This record gives sequence, structure tokens and C-alpha cells, in this order.
Amino acid sequence: MISFKKRIIVVREPISGLLGIHSLYGLVKSKIAFTQGESLYVVFFTKNHRRLKVLHIDAAGVDLTTRFLFKGIFMSDTSTDDYREINVEALQRLLFDGTLPDTPWQNPLAQVMFMRNEILTT
Repeated sequence: MISFKKRIIVVREPISGLLGIHSLYGLVKSKIAFTQGESLYVVFFTKNHRRLKVLHIDAAGVDLTTRFLFKGIFMSDTSTDDYREINVEALQRLLFDGTLPDTPWQNPLAQVMFMRNEILTT
């Protein structure tokens, strides 16, 4: 479960889908300021936007989750910054619809489930 006390960052620049946990952790360490004990989720889009990778770093270690959608693709972040912080609700929408709150929904079923609070109860 995702806690509200976590920091969640979306990286704008797409990555190669071949990058694994060690490469992505190295990338985060070199580009994003965080403290070793902090719990951090970093969201990456693959170059074709068919997959999303979420690197989770906490005091105990690092894990990597890869997600793809049955319908649609993951939309680009509209921000011009290299990365931006989002909240848990925005991450939930991204994981289930592939979109962020400042973009239109692409999957009506995901939208209905999200509005009924049937997705990732916190």
C-alpha cells in the first residue's frame, strides 16, 4: 500500500525499457536529491509509453515495478520540468488510466472505478 508520507516523483524524459533496477537506482542517485532514510517513489515512462516503471526506495532497500495497460498508453507529463512531484491520487490515476489529473481520461472504465473509489483504497 502507498502511504501518504511518501514522496512521489514523475520523471519527464522517457527511458529505455531495458533499464533495470540497478541502472534506474543509479540514475535517481545522480539526478534527484533525497536522503537515504527517505521513502521515495520515482515514476519513469518507457520511450514508446507502453510501460511504466516505478522505482521505490526506502530505508530497507529498493524495488522496481513494471506496469502496462490493457487499453491505452501512458501519457507524457505535460510539465516542462525534468521531474515533478505528484500526490497519491495522481499516481493511482496514472497506474490505472495512464493519465495524470491535468489530462483527459482515456479509459472510461478506469474513470468510473476511480470516481467510485474502487481503485487502490488507501
